[in-house]
Amino acid sequence: MRIVCQQAHYLPWLGYFDLFARSDAFVFLDTVQWIKQGRQHRTRIMGKNGSPAWLSIPILSAEHRSKHLKDMRIDPSQDWARRHWASVQAAYGKAPLFREQIEPILRPYYEKAAGAKFLLEATEESLWLFWEPLALGSELHWSSDMKEREGPNERILSLCEALGANEYYSSLGSTRYIDLSVFRAAGVRVRWQHFKALFPDDPRRPLDLSILDWAAHLPFSDLRAMLKTGEAKVEEPNYASLEL
Repeated sequence: MRIVCQQAHYLPWLGYFDLFARSDAFVFLDTVQWIKQGRQHRTRIMGKNGSPAWLSIPILSAEHRSKHLKDMRIDPSQDWARRHWASVQAAYGKAPLFREQIEPILRPYYEKAAGAKFLLEATEESLWLFWEPLALGSELHWSSDMKEREGPNERILSLCEALGANEYYSSLGSTRYIDLSVFRAAGVRVRWQHFKALFPDDPRRPLDLSILDWAAHLPFSDLRAMLKTGEAKVEEPNYASLEL
């Protein structure tokens, strides 16, 4: 059984959905700390001027420190949902599939998200928008519902044990802290994500733009193919070459 353990991100890039597509179970890490410069509350779109632009959900300033992700609250004084929807319309309103694929799911999303009190209400809902269109089917869990040990490696291993997983599928960013020897000793194989996809008409387009950028231009059938074919590779790491 292969699992992924990851925080919920706001309208993330296509590679985030590869984690869903290639796992048997996905554990949302809602008990970790919020990262101010992370993607838990923000995403990038291609702005109407042709340059990438950030969309950030405002967090109450008093909660920036020592808060679990599940406890982070949105600043109710800022009309962020309306602004984000206006920015998306300006950026992609003339894209070929905006009215067919984006507007029907995103307009009602922002209408609902405007009343969200907690960050995870808005971010997790942004993921469900694409669950059916991308034909995703991972078993879903939340770390707050599970017994987990302290420390980055022990936390992940305890979640693997709880679900009976013998493989852990991880983004390359985790090489900063994952100790492969600890996972090997526990009988859990680590597989690293190497997601590779090029925008057909613009191969230089940034890969980390929100899935909105892809879905505004390519049919969901094409995106499903990218997630389920050789466009995304799973590779056994060369342990000797990784600096941890």
